[in-house]
Amino acid sequence: MAEAQSTLDAASERIRETAKWLTISLAALGGVLVAGSQLSDIGALQLWSDRFWTAVVGAAIAAIGSGIILVATINTAAAPAVSLKELATDPPKGARDAITDETLLDNRTDVKALKDEYVEAIEDRERKYAAHLAELSNDDRREKFVTANARVVALHSIAKNLVDVSSYRELARLWRLARITIVAGGAIAALGVGVFAWAANPPAKVIASTAEPAVLAAPERSTISLTQQGREALGTQLGKDCPVTTPITVLKLGSADAGSDVLVQHTGCTSLRFILVPAWGAAT
Repeated sequence: MAEAQSTLDAASERIRETAKWLTISLAALGGVLVAGSQLSDIGALQLWSDRFWTAVVGAAIAAIGSGIILVATINTAAAPAVSLKELATDPPKGARDAITDETLLDNRTDVKALKDEYVEAIEDRERKYAAHLAELSNDDRREKFVTANARVVALHSIAKNLVDVSSYRELARLWRLARITIVAGGAIAALGVGVFAWAANPPAKVIASTAEPAVLAAPERSTISLTQQGREALGTQLGKDCPVTTPITVLKLGSADAGSDVLVQHTGCTSLRFILVPAWGAAT
């Protein structure tokens, strides 16, 4: 019996230790994910922008996933042992097979019968102990007390074994449920970290599009020469009096990935702003 008890205690402790170290491991993994997500670019986010709120939502999702994992592991690691009274009145789901096992009940009908017998034996031992103290020289009273005490010890062993087995089975049930919850929480946390990292690391085009006007260069006067394709695309809009076959005076307002941002300022030409793509022409 002692060997079986030691085995159950060790198994229960392994479950609790696994839950504890799983929590620590997942926390460390989360730290690695955050550290490796290049969050140094978070300063490029515009306050109250769409990406800012996306980052907030991602952080909230990651926090929810981490909270789910934490609650699941705490519920397992801190699961209390059941009592004999609880088994007799409101047994947990994991212990329902144990409380109907006749070998654990020592051939009793149910847990209530074992509990009532155990309580009655303790009360009987107290009465016989009081009688024994009243007359220590009475061998008959001493023998009755010894017998009553032996009965309590035997019932205690049966009850304790039943409680230990029931507690372990309930703990194992909670751990099986926790594993599912932990996996779900881990997936949610990973999704949140991914969303946060995506929002906090905008590509260069997004960063440029949110730049303050103060960083733009002052317009400069220039000329452009249009290709045949450029003349066909812009000729009508520039007007019939615009000399599209010669260099055209423009203001160069800035540059984009596609080409120069220009505003036509040539005499006889309609004032027109467009991006001068290479296929349309080049600045001279």
